[in-house]
Amino acid sequence: AALLVLFAAGFAAVSVLGLRCRKRRFEALSMAWALAMNTTLALASGGPDSPLLFVFLVPVFTHGFRWGPTGAYVSAAVNTAALLGLAGYGLAAGDPPGALLPAALVCCVMWVGARAVSLVVSALGAQREELRVVSQVDPLTGVLNRRSLFDAADALAARGRSFAVVLVDLDGFKAVNDTRGHLFGDEVLRRAARAMREAVRREDLVARYGGDEFAVLVPGGRAEGE
Repeated sequence: AALLVLFAAGFAAVSVLGLRCRKRRFEALSMAWALAMNTTLALASGGPDSPLLFVFLVPVFTHGFRWGPTGAYVSAAVNTAALLGLAGYGLAAGDPPGALLPAALVCCVMWVGARAVSLVVSALGAQREELRVVSQVDPLTGVLNRRSLFDAADALAARGRSFAVVLVDLDGFKAVNDTRGHLFGDEVLRRAARAMREAVRREDLVARYGGDEFAVLVPGGRAEGE
């Protein structure tokens, strides 16, 4: 019971520290702590056939969801090595081969869990990227939207950098929509946005301000903007 409390408190403390600092060395420290405590718990409660072998599954999920698929697989590999060491210890101590079945079962579940964590984390990452694109990009033209334009300008201002904003609109665009239809007008907007992206520098940002109005955020100031 004391070891379980120590394991939970230590693992929680190191994990919180890792989340706050977001440093790989804290992830490694957390992994080492979990490995040491898991092995100690297993040895203190029966070795390779301990009823507490399931605790080796915990780091696979925690590191996987914090560190991504790499964390899950590295943790699974480290804990598999520890379980193999426990199995070797049991055989050396005279345990029958059948006593190693729990450790083998935990290893199998561990790698299945690592694969599941990898799939879930990858899906969540793809979903976050999709939401980021939706929130920052104008869906019609593919350039930045108005909110992203303001955020980029705020970021430049916060860093004390000068910038210019070039405002552009399309003359006679309403007549295009009225005479040729909105689908044709959408294609005009897409081509205008593409032409603007091709005309500016790499560091300049093109955004759709609204309707047929566009803006180009130009780091550097008035001369660069002109």
